[in-house]
Amino acid sequence: MAHTASPAERAAQMQEIIANAQQALERSRHFYDDHGLDGEKARAFLESRVDEKARAEARRLFEQDMQEIDQEIHEQLAREASLNPGSGAPRRPRFMV
Repeated sequence: MAHTASPAERAAQMQEIIANAQQALERSRHFYDDHGLDGEKARAFLESRVDEKARAEARRLFEQDMQEIDQEIHEQLAREASLNPGSGAPRRPRFMV
């Protein structure tokens, strides 16, 4: 049976992902600085090289990825819910005789 991550494990995974993203951003800043480039000018130049058709295609692919991720999350939540069914309504107290 597959291990389902606890909320604490998920939070730790998300913190690791965030830390990795921040490190990647810092590496890109260092790259620009090491090569004497202005990051904003480079971004503006690269953005000017992309036509509207390519931008629309990139946006479509991004939206498709986001929908697939959303679907995977819902499927995972459904699997977890089926593995850990809630108790439903609270049980009625039993009177002692």
